[in-house]
Amino acid sequence: MTHLTALRHRLDAVVFDVGDTLVHAAPPGTPTDELEVQLRTEVLADLMALRDAGLRLAAVTDTSVMTERDVRGLLAPTGLDALLEVVVTSVDVGAPKPDPRSLRTALDRLGVDASRALYIGDAVVDRGAADAAGTCFAFVDATIRSTAERWLDDGSGRFDAIHRSWEEPADPTVDPSARAARERFDALAKPTGSLGRLEALGARLAAIAGSCPPPRPAPATVAVFAADHGVHAAGVTAWPQEITSTMVGVMASGRASVQALAAAAQAEVVVVDVGVAHRTAPVDGVLDRSIRRGTRDLSVEPAMTLAEVSRALDVGAEVADELIAGGARCLVTGEMGIGNTTPASALVAAYCGRSAAEVTGRGAGADDETLARKVGAIESGLSRHDPGDDPLVVLASLGGLEIAAMAGFVAAAASQRVPVVIDGVIADAALLAAERLLPGVRHRVVAGHRSTEPAATIALDELGLEPVLDLDMRLGEGTGAVLALPLLDAAVRALTDVATIADVMGD
Repeated sequence: MTHLTALRHRLDAVVFDVGDTLVHAAPPGTPTDELEVQLRTEVLADLMALRDAGLRLAAVTDTSVMTERDVRGLLAPTGLDALLEVVVTSVDVGAPKPDPRSLRTALDRLGVDASRALYIGDAVVDRGAADAAGTCFAFVDATIRSTAERWLDDGSGRFDAIHRSWEEPADPTVDPSARAARERFDALAKPTGSLGRLEALGARLAAIAGSCPPPRPAPATVAVFAADHGVHAAGVTAWPQEITSTMVGVMASGRASVQALAAAAQAEVVVVDVGVAHRTAPVDGVLDRSIRRGTRDLSVEPAMTLAEVSRALDVGAEVADELIAGGARCLVTGEMGIGNTTPASALVAAYCGRSAAEVTGRGAGADDETLARKVGAIESGLSRHDPGDDPLVVLASLGGLEIAAMAGFVAAAASQRVPVVIDGVIADAALLAAERLLPGVRHRVVAGHRSTEPAATIALDELGLEPVLDLDMRLGEGTGAVLALPLLDAAVRALTDVATIADVMGD
């Protein structure tokens, strides 16, 4: 069965946004009499193929003054107008997206049920309209056909499914399972509070699991997500980008730092390629989930499209699902990517309202000139954003493929109440992104350690998290977080194995 045939079995209609979905959007404020239509790649051929497969086609678009008649007149010379049965504008219905009225109007005119329609757009407001109208949704990819095929293969996406069902968890300070754990610690045969922060850690694990005592955090698995960054071209690090691929090979051989430390903690390590630039062939022992060969330069343009960042979120969530289904009872975030402290710091600055200078550290040993270029690159990226920007847009613009994948990884584990131990500054940035997308996800993780990078402390303070360890580490890979695993296990064992005062006194 071809993709088009399978698509027709799933859907009755495909509805499109117009600007930057079917055509290249004109700059904001362009007078209507100066608008020129430039079709995106293969749009006519792709829409013809969808129509010939039996799918109904429509478009909905936000405009300031243009009606359906105006839009159709603009599209007519391209041949696009003839392929669209219905066109609805925000002017026609009196409300812009994410209000679903334009989308619902288009579906009503087509006579198609929302559950049998796919809406393709390029913006977060498009997804909001689709959610409100009850249609399926996909961010537009390189072509319309590739977008539809990706949606057919992946559905609405694992992360979106988590997002739709997410309910903000209680703070561990008031969670009933955490309260039961604190009461249990107080009842143990020891002076009250004498285990110090280990007791708070045990209570947090109880809140994450929703039970007291919580299950042991074993077996544990570190997932190392690897990717490269276009901002490397801005001179933000002295290390060549090829080192990412080299280190992925070292990890595949089991000889990297994270494997040595994971072995000491009796944890497994899984390496996932989500966007390594210089990989020439599949590497044995590495999961190939590559989305693209590195991001774009965030100092010049958005690092990822919304379609790419959404796929990265899905990949991370899918990896977490696979590991949990395979028996993992605790997950650890790890990463590898030369230059990735730059996007991580940029995200921390954007999400926390800080300046580039405040968040930027020396990463893997940057000298003064490199540090200045790094600050400049982050400032350039931040200049595209305002404080109220959608967190997904910020993640796509300033982040990295491995950072987005870690955000999805955290989300999937949190949704299943499996604890995730967060590593250093790159993982802290990923957690910030996950928290902005899923408020309260921070309550279902443990901060493994504090990186020496300034952005790490800023992020942890913003999230209200106190790390288990502070060892002046800044390596990444998951090395700091994996060292915290024995302490998590000790906290649970104290809750489960230590006698109570009542036991000792025979009461």
